[in-house]
Amino acid sequence: MLAFTVFWAYISFSQYFIIWNANIPEETFWYVLREKGTWNQIGKYVIILGHFFLPFLMLLRIDWKLKLTIMFPLCAWAWVMHFFDMSFNILPAGRPDGFSFRWLWLDLGCLAFIGGLLTKVFLKNLNTHPAFPQKDPRLAEGLDVYVPSASAGKTAPSPGGAK
Repeated sequence: MLAFTVFWAYISFSQYFIIWNANIPEETFWYVLREKGTWNQIGKYVIILGHFFLPFLMLLRIDWKLKLTIMFPLCAWAWVMHFFDMSFNILPAGRPDGFSFRWLWLDLGCLAFIGGLLTKVFLKNLNTHPAFPQKDPRLAEGLDVYVPSASAGKTAPSPGGAK
């Protein structure tokens, strides 16, 4: 998830940088419209801070990545931020004051309907197509996950192992 967060930021900034530096009026008008009204606030605070910096800083620590109580809300947060990112990229900037929250309920309702439908299809097919390979002899070895010990980092192991 850390790699995807950094990759998203790289691609988004590269797109902005290339289009803005090309200075072609047919391309840059989109960014000019997005720098006014509520689109400006969504672009600066919601997308840059919420979609990149918060997940990036939280995903730097390996012990946080191993805790479901941190990762599940972070994944939900990333999903909500992706909704704002797609809204920023797709919705028209036809209003002079920026983003209109009038029809937001319809967008969220469509997302909930499609998400519920896909979840139903996934759960229905989960019994016939399991998530784990059923007859893999090395499955237990593959499920061995790194768990930091309480004494991690206190003493360095001796070269060649313990003797």
